[in-house]
Amino acid sequence: MDSPKEKISSAGGVVINSSYEIAICRRFSTDLWVLPKGKIEQGETIEDAAIREVKEETGLIVEIVEFVNSIQYNYYELRNSMHYSKTVYFFLMRWIAGDFINHDEEFDEVVWVPKQKALKYMTFESEVDIVKESFLLADRQSRPE
Repeated sequence: MDSPKEKISSAGGVVINSSYEIAICRRFSTDLWVLPKGKIEQGETIEDAAIREVKEETGLIVEIVEFVNSIQYNYYELRNSMHYSKTVYFFLMRWIAGDFINHDEEFDEVVWVPKQKALKYMTFESEVDIVKESFLLADRQSRPE
């Protein structure tokens, strides 16, 4: 018999600064390099969750430029014998204010990284794809119509 499966929705962002670098989060113990993201709270829109999670995990105040894409994956937690199906919605974001010094304790550091280094450092291929899509959108945004 299969164990129960719970659906989880999360939201996050690809924050690109004026130097064309992105904000990525790092955990030293596992050498994890990921985009800022987190669970959508009850009553919260996907967009509001993305902005809140980016602020919590990076210390940055951002605005959404546009939706990039979503990723979906499944995982299992041994401690509660639960299978999860998770969807994460990502947005291209513009940095308005704030500083990494204000990031929460979930990650050891948050850094600005140029595109090519980010593509090399990122832990998950699905997030590499999100970063690539985000830069394509950012390029299109910066070109005059």
